[in-house]
Amino acid sequence: MLDELDRVYKLRQDMERSEDLESEERALSNLMAQEYDNLKLLSAIPEHSDLYDFKLAQYKKISDVRAKAELVLQD
Repeated sequence: MLDELDRVYKLRQDMERSEDLESEERALSNLMAQEYDNLKLLSAIPEHSDLYDFKLAQYKKISDVRAKAELVLQD
């Protein structure tokens, strides 16, 4: 059972990133990993709960930050 829990709760944001990336690319990659982890968590929470609403708001904030960071990096 512990192996199953470890697999379920292993966060993408905790995985190693390529050291070949520039610092900006690595930061953007970390933001994308956090978005992925938030979506994975949202899928495990009942939709009509306070926790779901809270985590959804967090996901929206991190998505906005990532989108703004991408725009800055493109300029």
